[in-house]
Amino acid sequence: MKIGFLTASHLPNLTADDRLVIPYLATAGIEVVPVVWTEAMPAGLHALIMRSTWAYYQQASAFRDWLSSLALLDLPIWNPPATLLANLDKRYLLDLHNHGWPIVPTEVLAPGEASHYAHCLQARDWHDVIVKPAVSASGHETHRLPSTATLPASLCALNQCTALLVQPFCQSIQTEGEWSLMFLGGQFSHAVNKRPGPNQHLVQEDYGGQTRAAAPPPDLLQLAQRLFAAECGDCLYARLDFVRVDDSYALMELELLEPSLYLAQEPGAAARWAGAVATALAQILVDNPASGQPRP
Repeated sequence: MKIGFLTASHLPNLTADDRLVIPYLATAGIEVVPVVWTEAMPAGLHALIMRSTWAYYQQASAFRDWLSSLALLDLPIWNPPATLLANLDKRYLLDLHNHGWPIVPTEVLAPGEASHYAHCLQARDWHDVIVKPAVSASGHETHRLPSTATLPASLCALNQCTALLVQPFCQSIQTEGEWSLMFLGGQFSHAVNKRPGPNQHLVQEDYGGQTRAAAPPPDLLQLAQRLFAAECGDCLYARLDFVRVDDSYALMELELLEPSLYLAQEPGAAARWAGAVATALAQILVDNPASGQPRP
């Protein structure tokens, strides 16, 4: 059986983390083929799994159209295209809040509303904030600003066609750090703790952040498991990012699109991920034997 791992043009051989799973899948008789999303879909695939389509935000409209087109393929796709589309815009956080889940407090500046920024801070009494595009990734254009500062020109330009999220800066990210909990095949697999580098607010390693495997606090794990069960039932993979706000944890992002799964950080994680993929493929064959035929 041959499956495609969807990736970006600057990662034609996948990420080092994703390559870790390939030998385990090969043992199960599953071949992995990198599929660059901006190129023609190769023939002979039995399924597609979204993995590293990073930098999609630079072509957000084309990427959205491409995601929509995936639903027309006669192929199993994980996560499902409808789920991917819904997760593309970080305003999904407000939907989760309306469902009763704790999120980092969030205000939205709709496209063209950059002039409302000062009023937003005054209404919320926020003095130290994070502002970022609603469609973005990897810390792109994510700014920490004091309330005395105006919006950077780059964000104002983006706001002409893109919504912006405004959130209070969570001091706990510099002390306790940000937690990322990975779910593979419907089950909690492992977690990492991420902390920013000196004089930084971003936890990504590209900005000097540090990541280590760690067991999440029991109350956080229970919250993540409840949220996953309620909101991610059709997902083969998910990463739930949390920070502490006051005395409890709040969701920062629900990563269902193309999250790093930090397989290298946790012994056994790559094998568990391969097992989850193999199980999902086997179930597809049971439910629909015709799906065992590759895409022409």
